[in-house]
Amino acid sequence: MTGRCIVGFDGSGPSERALAWAVRRTRAVPAPLRLLRVATAADRDTASTALDAVVDRVRSAQPGLEVDARVVGPAAGGGSVADAIARATGPDDLLVIGTHQHPFPRGGVARSRAWDIASAVGCPVVVVPDVDVRLRSGIVVGIDQRSSGARLARVAAAEAGRRGDELLVVQSVGSRRPARPAREGLAIEDAVAGARDSAPGVVVSSAVVHGEPARALLHAARDRALLVVGESTTPDAGAVATPVLRDVLTGISSPVLVARGALAGFPAFAAAADTLG
Repeated sequence: MTGRCIVGFDGSGPSERALAWAVRRTRAVPAPLRLLRVATAADRDTASTALDAVVDRVRSAQPGLEVDARVVGPAAGGGSVADAIARATGPDDLLVIGTHQHPFPRGGVARSRAWDIASAVGCPVVVVPDVDVRLRSGIVVGIDQRSSGARLARVAAAEAGRRGDELLVVQSVGSRRPARPAREGLAIEDAVAGARDSAPGVVVSSAVVHGEPARALLHAARDRALLVVGESTTPDAGAVATPVLRDVLTGISSPVLVARGALAGFPAFAAAADTLG
């Protein structure tokens, strides 16, 4: 288990936001920090020099923080940035990337890059928007009908406990709105129970909402510190969930944690859960 916090860094404003988020994270829950950049062979030396300068800056500002840098190139014969990052990360890493995306899209390229990367890697990913989130509070977790909702809620509860935040569990149940939303048989009840059991000190609330899942999640998390989602956020357990994640990352206004694989496999999540008993 490597358990690194890897930051995709290219010197842009969003990558600076991602780095700042990752530094705060590794200060709170120690883990090795690595800056990662994708560059062609012609740009490798320049990129390496630039990354070394950023590493020196981080070390100067955060004495004792374990930080290094790596420059990787695309696959021989060509390849995408997302594929190069996927090859440089392991399942136990936490990848943190920035995005230009915000609720009012400015261009297709900005919309697709975070989605491409999040889809290509096999580790948990945090996508950080280009906004200041330092003073925000509150964690939102979106669940679907699958049994993994309770486990995902526990991961979010551990994160809320580490931050001293409240947790909101959200489940979308489709576009039809009955007179009173029925909660019987929904995964949200097990998810709330799991969150409360694993983090008794965290205030946990819940909401069953109607409408398109991605829009519901974005609305619930628009001013919060973090939105936690899994591989699937659709009511249909057999559905392909990637369009929901794509739409979430297209309209992002808060950092989004895509918890996948073992969910708590990254030591930072496990450490947070351990502190909650």
